[in-house]
Amino acid sequence: MTREEQVQMLIDRAEVEDLLSDYAIALDARKADDYAATFADDAVLDINGEITEGRAAIRKRISDLFTGGNSPMRGNAHMLLTNVRITVKGNSGTVTGVWTGITSENVKAIPKFVEQGRYDDEVIKQNGRWYFKRRAVTSDGGMPDAFDRFYKPR
Repeated sequence: MTREEQVQMLIDRAEVEDLLSDYAIALDARKADDYAATFADDAVLDINGEITEGRAAIRKRISDLFTGGNSPMRGNAHMLLTNVRITVKGNSGTVTGVWTGITSENVKAIPKFVEQGRYDDEVIKQNGRWYFKRRAVTSDGGMPDAFDRFYKPR
């Protein structure tokens, strides 16, 4: 790998890290449009075995989750993405890691861990920007009841 290719790979990794941050910030703020904007037009979102295809459908699904009362992420909510492993090669890559959902009813309440699991993603670069091509989210604890009918251990 040439020095130029190494530099581009590091830039791409940093941009994928930004993609993960944009995703988590949109999730925390419950902004369905910003959340959906992290996905490619033809992306697939797999949450515990429930498959949603296409950016527009992903936007609707996450909006329904935000407004349907099925999410345990209430009050002040933050999604932590940790143990992140990013691999990029050209205009595609993979991302794996652990996510942890934390909430606090208000600024005085003690934060609570409410969810935790893993993610396994495929990312692509289109028109100079990184997007999720496929995002597979698997709960390991605190899974909302809404996913019971889809859940597949993996």
